[in-house]
Amino acid sequence: MGQLESRQKEYDAKRLRLQAAERALHKVKPVADAARLAADRADEYSRRIKAQQSKLEELRRQRVGLEAKLEAEKQRGPERESLARAIFILQNSLPEYELLDSYYQEIEQLNKDLEAKQKALASRRVRQGELSAAEKQLQVSLEGCQSVEVLAEKAEQELDTWQRRRQRLESLSQDLQEWGQDEAQLNSARAHFEAALEASKALTADYERKERAFLSEQAGILAASLQEGQPCPVCGSTDHPQPAVPGSEAPSESELMLAKQQASVARDNAYKASQEASDWNGRVQTKRAALLKTTTEILGELSWDDLPGRLQQEARQADQEWQTSSHRVKSLQEQIKNKQIWQQELKKTTEALSELAAEIVRLEKEAEEGRSQCNIRRRLCESTRERLNYGSRAEAQQEIELLTDKLQESRSALQGAEETVWQCRAAIEKEEGALAELAAGLTLAQAQQVRAEADLTQVLLEQGFADSEHYRQNLMTEDEIKLLQTELDTFNDLLKAARTEFGALEKECRDVVFADIAALEEQKETKEKARKAAEDEQGRISIRLAGNLRALERISILKQELAATEQAYQRLSLLSDTANGDLKGRPKLAFEQYVQATYFNQVIAEANQRFSYMTGGRFVLVRKEEPGNLRSQTGLELDVIDNYTGKKRSVKTLSGGESFKASLALALGMSDMIQRFTGGIQLDTMFVDEGFGALDPESLEQAIEVLLALTSGSRLVGIISHVGELRDRIDKKLVVQKGVTGSTISLEV
Repeated sequence: MGQLESRQKEYDAKRLRLQAAERALHKVKPVADAARLAADRADEYSRRIKAQQSKLEELRRQRVGLEAKLEAEKQRGPERESLARAIFILQNSLPEYELLDSYYQEIEQLNKDLEAKQKALASRRVRQGELSAAEKQLQVSLEGCQSVEVLAEKAEQELDTWQRRRQRLESLSQDLQEWGQDEAQLNSARAHFEAALEASKALTADYERKERAFLSEQAGILAASLQEGQPCPVCGSTDHPQPAVPGSEAPSESELMLAKQQASVARDNAYKASQEASDWNGRVQTKRAALLKTTTEILGELSWDDLPGRLQQEARQADQEWQTSSHRVKSLQEQIKNKQIWQQELKKTTEALSELAAEIVRLEKEAEEGRSQCNIRRRLCESTRERLNYGSRAEAQQEIELLTDKLQESRSALQGAEETVWQCRAAIEKEEGALAELAAGLTLAQAQQVRAEADLTQVLLEQGFADSEHYRQNLMTEDEIKLLQTELDTFNDLLKAARTEFGALEKECRDVVFADIAALEEQKETKEKARKAAEDEQGRISIRLAGNLRALERISILKQELAATEQAYQRLSLLSDTANGDLKGRPKLAFEQYVQATYFNQVIAEANQRFSYMTGGRFVLVRKEEPGNLRSQTGLELDVIDNYTGKKRSVKTLSGGESFKASLALALGMSDMIQRFTGGIQLDTMFVDEGFGALDPESLEQAIEVLLALTSGSRLVGIISHVGELRDRIDKKLVVQKGVTGSTISLEV
């Protein structure tokens, strides 16, 4: 303890040194650092001001050169005015060149048109010669077939005669074939009768034989039934010493009855076979007599045996004659068709010749007018060229482009010089402004430096330092202060411990409180760690907070963008739902169906003009605008208004005939709409297939009147039907008839 107390003065001096170091580090050093920073800032401003002044001087020298260049470009103003005037004069003359070019083009086009017309004239004259030759040839051909219709009519009558003869001969051959079949049946019936007769004779003979045997053997049959002690049915004796013995061929009564039945059935069969053979014989004789009579009417007198061969010969001859007549009829019909074609071609050729002659006259007149117009354009070209300095518009345009390039180059040089001078002046103004800012900054930095130095002097005095040198001598680092503090604390702890121990030894029995240096050190270290951990946690929280703030700012921006996008989406979604017919609580009518419904309304309006007439004004078609429910598509369905009841109902409730009228009216209405809205399309032909059979007479009459009204112009209406009432109302008919050899078609006019 004495050693520790002897070093008390040394540690007191260190304690004063520690206090001075703490004042220098914590009180003076921040002010000294601020004064040093202010001085550094003032020095930096001074350096930058010198650099800015040098840069500004360089820009001012550049401005002098650029202004001289700009002045030189301004002196070229008269040259630019001269170029602009020349360009203006040339541009004003361009329409003259365009007019000259148009004259050239018109002359070229007129020459082409004239050449085309001359070629057309030549081809028309050649065509005129060809048509004249064709006309003469057609006239010659028509003279050779003047009476072809009469010959065709006679040939058709002859063909009809041979057709009827063929049919009669075919019928006769068929009758002869049937007679042969009947004769075969007669022979079969005769054979059957003979067999039945033989069987009847045999069974009758067998029955008679058995009957005779049965009668002759009655005693033997009775003896066979006698018994001893029983009386005999003939003599009454009960004793039968010598009974008769029946023969071996004697039948029994049951056998006799069976033979009798078989004989009776055989006689009945023979009788029936006889009747059948008699019937067939009568039929064969009757048919033979009828065949001979018909044959005599057709072929004359001939024997029955010669009939088959003669029929075949006559049938072959009739076929040959029919084929010859048929070929002749076809040939004459072909000649009639050719005659009609030649007549039509002659008419067309005559009309074509007339039109061709008129066209030749027109082409000659147009060719003469073209030559006159071409001469006028040539004279205009000559007078226009005399007023122009260049040979063509391209040369004038090329000169304009050269002059324009020169003018543009001069203007660009002037504009570039002006922009360069302006940029240089702007740069000077900018640098002067920067220099002024630097000067202001230097003044502020110098003022801050003076204040910082004054603050430093005051702090030095307040903290007991004579001057800056004295402060720097006492300045220590934080680690050095901590080390010195640790050394002092250690000394104090040792001194205190020694004194404590000394007191304990001195008092012996008194309670002594010992300081636990290790625990305190450990507690200090724990608190230092907690402080450092808190600082680290504060840093991490600050980093997260900065990130969260950036994320919040980004989220706010994205939220605004999302709101704008959602607003645009709602607008486009509403437009899409409207176009697609998906609006909630509204009928599902898509845009394309809306357009179709618009045209469909016009089709219905056209259809109602005919449908109302065909139904006597009772029905009117209307488009169904309201769906059955909001989940169903709508727009193209039909209802019908019944004017008798004044109510609207579905077209599905119409009868078959009324549905046909509605379909026909809609088809005609659609035809009218197509022709109205589609340019260049003309529906000249339409066909109606069946449907008329479901109409009553009045409805049929109305439908026919509507169709006849369509044919009042050049339109052709074809009706495909099996209804007989239509035949009298249709002038031209294609009639299809079924036959044995196939269907035939004929034209009825």
